[in-house]
Amino acid sequence: MTFTIMSSPQNIKVCIGSFGCFTKDQLIEEIEKGSAIGDIAIRMELTFIRKMPLISKRISA
Repeated sequence: MTFTIMSSPQNIKVCIGSFGCFTKDQLIEEIEKGSAIGDIAIRMELTFIRKMPLISKRISA
């Protein structure tokens, strides 16, 4: 399970293009099932983690 999703507030919703909006629990379920939506959620999170150093530099500049 991904850290960001697991540590998010319970009331968060994430919208994924034409797939719709998902609650934290729904996303966790999709990731556990290995569905296309779960794969997209994981790729989104990995992209976010990879870009964190760039985001940090921009914020602290």
